[in-house]
This record gives sequence, structure tokens and C-alpha cells, in this order.
Amino acid sequence: MNKITAEGDSWILGRYLGIGTATPTQALHIDGNIRIGGLIYDVNNQGGTNGQILQCTGTGIDWVDVSTINDNDWVISGNNMYSGVSGNVGIGTTNPGALLELSTSSGDPNLIFDIGDTNKFALGVDDSDGDRLKIGTTAIDTNTILTIDSAGYVGIGITDPDDLDCKFVVDAAGSIGKVGIGKMHRDIWLDGGSDNLAAITHTGASTGTLYFGWWDNTAEVTKRHLNIKNSDGRIGIGTGSGAIDTMLHLARNDDLQPFITLEEATNSPDAPDAGSEVRIYVQGDKFYIMFKDGDDTKRWYLDLAGDDDQEWQLSTN
Repeated sequence: MNKITAEGDSWILGRYLGIGTATPTQALHIDGNIRIGGLIYDVNNQGGTNGQILQCTGTGIDWVDVSTINDNDWVISGNNMYSGVSGNVGIGTTNPGALLELSTSSGDPNLIFDIGDTNKFALGVDDSDGDRLKIGTTAIDTNTILTIDSAGYVGIGITDPDDLDCKFVVDAAGSIGKVGIGKMHRDIWLDGGSDNLAAITHTGASTGTLYFGWWDNTAEVTKRHLNIKNSDGRIGIGTGSGAIDTMLHLARNDDLQPFITLEEATNSPDAPDAGSEVRIYVQGDKFYIMFKDGDDTKRWYLDLAGDDDQEWQLSTN
């Protein structure tokens, strides 16, 4: 067995030294594995520090910090890291179509926002529910608070707003009911359960009518209890879709007669303007009609606690 032994300040002179090869091409040429029990020193005769890597400088090798290496893809700057390219970033896709695109072949692409490793909000697409966009408090399909589907239906507190045929639905978790906007011919509707639906709608024309009523699962509000004419402010109560002939029109329906109930007033009203207004009220067992006669305020009244054959009396304040 041939050995090379050197002691003290000894040198092995020669152009190339080969280990495992008879034809070395560099000053030291090793053909095989290397086991190093110490440090590797760079061109600056430095052994490097913990976490550094060797980088080729073109004329030698140098120990450098990882944070100083920039390949123009991802740049590390202190505690920050950002994309060094001007294109898009894809997660789960090799062809992103936006600045950030999340893609998955199955499951729900989503983002989670948390504080202290506790999920606070999740935003993403629910693959198991018609690919609806959802926001949830722990996951997109758990404690869902906002749902948007591909047809433009929006629900808050409800995961299937399209089932109610409303573009926008707010559900009070069953304690109060639902409020919907944009349901067929109804602009706003309130669902109390069991088809007990209150609706606010209009005819659409600038001179049309605003209706307040109840919906009975048809395309129209059939029980229009309060109607307001847009053209001149006439108000109809119980008139349905019929004509409103006066400024206040009370109509008879199957359940009620067009009566008016006045409860007793605790104070007298202000005097009306001369010749233009009349006040009607009940006070102190008397029914009053107040009007203005020149500078005087006068009241016709009936004593509701008086005799059956009483007549109207006139008083001047």
C-alpha cells in the first residue's frame, strides 16, 4: 500500500493532486465522497457562521447570509418577503390570471384571517355548495355570515338567498324573521314565517303608487292595505288597487268598515291657520271641531257624556 505522509511544515509539490483519480484536472481533484470534520474556508479565509451558505463569486466561493441572495423571484428584506417580478402570483396554479390566484382541483380555495392562531374570518369559494362565495367566522361553511352566488343573490345570515327569490336577504337567525329586497314585484319584504310576508312595492312609473301590504305567495301584493299616490300624495287605506278619489280615502273591505277611532287627547291642539285648516279631536268627553273665524279660534263640540238629544254647541276661545 502506498502512503503519502507529511509532518510539520511540509509541502507536496506538484501541479495537480488526485484522490480517487489518476488524471486530476484541478489543484485538488477528488473522485468520491468527502467527509469533513471541521470547517470549509472561503476565499476570504472565513469559515462562515451558522445559517450561511456558500456562494460562487466567479473568482472563488464566499460564505454569505441567505437574506442577501436575490434571484429576482422572491426578495427577502428584513422580516418582509415580496415578489420581485411584475407578473402574477399563483397558488395551486401555474398560469395565474390575477395578481394573486388561489386554485385547487378539489375542495375550497379560501383565505383565513386569524389573531393569535385563532380563526376569526374565512373567505373563499364553497365547492360543496354551488361554488358560492362565502365569509364565515371559523370556516367558509361554518357559521357563515355572508353568501354570494353566481347569479348575484346576496344573503347575510343565510346560505341560500336564491331560494327566497330575493337579490338581497338578511336573516335574523329565526328570532325575528327575514328582510328581502328585490323579490319579483316586491321591492322590500319581511318574512315572519308561514307565508306571513309583509311587502312594500310600487308600480314602477313616476306617477305610480307605493303599496304597503301582505304577500300571499303570488306575483303581486294582493292585500294592499296602505297606498300612496306618487303624483299628488293621495292616501288610500284598504283601497287595494282601486282608485283613490280624495286626499284620504278609507275603503270598506271584507273584514272592516271604513270607521275612524279617536282617543282622548291630553292637550288641545294649536289653533289652525285662518280659513285653511280644521282640527278634529276628542278631549274631556267632548268631540271638537276647531276652526278659525277671522282672528277668533272657535270650536263646535258635542258633549259625549250628555243627553241623547244634545245639539252641537259653539264656543270661542
